[in-house]
Amino acid sequence: MGVGVCAGHLPTRILQLFDVQTGIKEARIVSIPMLLPLNQALDPENCGSKAFNLGRIISSGLQSGGGFVLSSEAFQLNLSRLGLESSVVAVLGSESDLKEEAASLREAILQGGISDSLQKTLSAILEPEAVYAVRSSAVGEDGASSSFAGQFDSVLGLSLIHI
Repeated sequence: MGVGVCAGHLPTRILQLFDVQTGIKEARIVSIPMLLPLNQALDPENCGSKAFNLGRIISSGLQSGGGFVLSSEAFQLNLSRLGLESSVVAVLGSESDLKEEAASLREAILQGGISDSLQKTLSAILEPEAVYAVRSSAVGEDGASSSFAGQFDSVLGLSLIHI
């Protein structure tokens, strides 16, 4: 699983698939790349429901702008690389006003940047002169019991060096 340089594999896991049209159930052991083309975003728990649904749209032949999704496992690896895992757990478990704590955590992530391997993957896939739209998101951001509309950022017109 993974396309060319997208195959900077993370740990494997079992992915349960169900084809609604045929009723066929299938389990696959897959490696989860750090960066997935949307048409390969098969696991909403790793890619989020928005990327998963965009992938379904693309796979069904409907028009979409295409794109990539950073896997949640890649994000977890980056948090670990930055030594921020315990900070995230503390923020999530806090009962105080989260604005300051979340802002501090966000700043630490922005200052720490992304790993060299993810930067190499992005550089190999993206066109240096093109401009991109980047949308922050979260696994489970929109579901039956919650909606976080407007809580995340979308930044338009970014070049590769600004991603």
